Amino acid sequence: MKYLRHCSSLVCFLLLSLQAALGAAPSTVAEAIQQIRSVDSHGKGHTQAVMASRFLATQDAGLLDDLLIAMDGANPLAANWLRASVETIASRSLKAGQPLPTASLGEFLLDVRHAPSARQLAFDLLSQSPSNAVQSLLPGMLHDPSMPLRRSAVQGVLEQAMQLQTNGQSGA
Repeated sequence: MKYLRHCSSLVCFLLLSLQAALGAAPSTVAEAIQQIRSVDSHGKGHTQAVMASRFLATQDAGLLDDLLIAMDGANPLAANWLRASVETIASRSLKAGQPLPTASLGEFLLDVRHAPSARQLAFDLLSQSPSNAVQSLLPGMLHDPSMPLRRSAVQGVLEQAMQLQTNGQSGA
């Protein structure tokens, strides 16, 4: 009996120690974003980033812009955590038949002040959208400072020219 009481006390102590070491799960989106942005390349904050990412994954697609903006200036590891959250939310929304916020994603994509990787992610999300809203934005991206986005715009214009040629129309 004494042994059992000692073991249960030890288990309680270990659980409380583990909870203190892990930190609390985030209760707001801002707190979750901050926890993710705090993760460093040596693994410090990794456990909090896991909990924050799980919390963010439960949010709706209206949060995508905030997560993309949070990628601005984030270290590469934090940016990867944020990317994973964005992709999880978008995938879940699309599978549920819920639309992505294409207008705000388009605005984000065209704003060259944002991180190129975040803008590329917005481009990818718009490409997955059933409306394929990215097609209307491509002509405005021909001189984009981000090489991959500019390449996509050039490819879109070339495909449009080939389609016109196939249909026997001139591009002029």
